[in-house]
Amino acid sequence: MAFLDQQISSAEEGDPEVLDFDTEHDLDDEKSLDQTRFENVIPLPQLLLSALIEDGTEESNFDDEKNDGTSAIEHDPSGDSIYASLKSYEEDIMESEAGKSAMVPGQDCSDISSDDYQYQNISFEERCSIELESIGINYKPCVYGNRGEEISNDITKLEKKLHPQARKKKVQLSKLKQHIVENESKRMGS
Repeated sequence: MAFLDQQISSAEEGDPEVLDFDTEHDLDDEKSLDQTRFENVIPLPQLLLSALIEDGTEESNFDDEKNDGTSAIEHDPSGDSIYASLKSYEEDIMESEAGKSAMVPGQDCSDISSDDYQYQNISFEERCSIELESIGINYKPCVYGNRGEEISNDITKLEKKLHPQARKKKVQLSKLKQHIVENESKRMGS
């Protein structure tokens, strides 16, 4: 009897342990909330995979140049990696000198191409996205918006589901308690 009183008071307070044995709550709504929540998370394995692929690509660039000096991997802005034949070292120097009439003060004369420079200056997430696309994984980053507001909305939805369940539990436990009391009084009277 004390156990039932405890369960009724817990149901009034909205104790989640008491609500766990309800068989009539909607699992589809829970699944949709979980799916929405996980759609906004960038999986760590994807981020790590793209970081590893980036390192592997850089190593293969050096290997290709050592072999014959005529090919390397180019990073296309669309994310595709393609092999391209390069011109000789002298032709590259001549083109770069002909294309630039003046040097920018304070800028060193390194042999880093503008594509490599741009690639290094983009955010980590964008580089990860490019690397994933280069191996055929179509990755579209999620728009997060205000994550706190989204969590608050999820909590509100769950609380709205919780209150009717708590009321049902309270009614069920009250009926059960009443039935037990009636049976005990009948047994004592007989």
